[in-house]
Amino acid sequence: MRSGSRRRSLEMGLAFCCLVLATVPVLSRQPEAFAVTLYTRFEQPVPDAILSTIKSELALALRPGGLHVEWQPLPGPPGAAVANEFAVISFTGRCDVDDLVPGASRPGDLGWTYVSDGVVTRFGVVDCDRIRGFIQSALISVPPLSRPAVFGRAAAHVAAHEAYHILAQTQHHAGCGAGKAAYTVRQLLSPGFGFDQTELRAIRDGCAYPRGEPANDEK
Repeated sequence: MRSGSRRRSLEMGLAFCCLVLATVPVLSRQPEAFAVTLYTRFEQPVPDAILSTIKSELALALRPGGLHVEWQPLPGPPGAAVANEFAVISFTGRCDVDDLVPGASRPGDLGWTYVSDGVVTRFGVVDCDRIRGFIQSALISVPPLSRPAVFGRAAAHVAAHEAYHILAQTQHHAGCGAGKAAYTVRQLLSPGFGFDQTELRAIRDGCAYPRGEPANDEK
């Protein structure tokens, strides 16, 4: 990250304001489908059950906008071509549900996206340690066999938020939906929490906008 860079972060919500309905509003007409490649890097090994949930939940969030997610781990094979439209998400810390302890939520950003010279970069971070700290009291009340899926859903929602900044090429947050500035534990764990119609349209518009200069939202 260059010295002129900064980051747009996702914070923990303290009040439940608006929860997106389980069925995301459809666009006025069926959008043309196109692919987005998501390059991922995990700082530590992640259980298969959690990884599969992250993939399925993020794909579910983007599908109403006509976006198909193609996953590529980093580092990839030597000489592999870079996709035209992509995002790079690094998952730091422990993305697992072992050694949970009850306690108060730990403050801090759950994820962030890097901005350089006013332009949103392709790079975002999901902090699994902070997600664990934020939701661990709720996770303890979940049956052990269900915890990986619940944690994976939470991590996917944070990843979706960072993908929103990257693909929509915006530093701005939405008012309600996965693109909003802060989440509550209830929202983060909800299977129906996703993008609304406005956010999906912003993602599609951002994918169509040439990169290399700020878009029209004063990035």
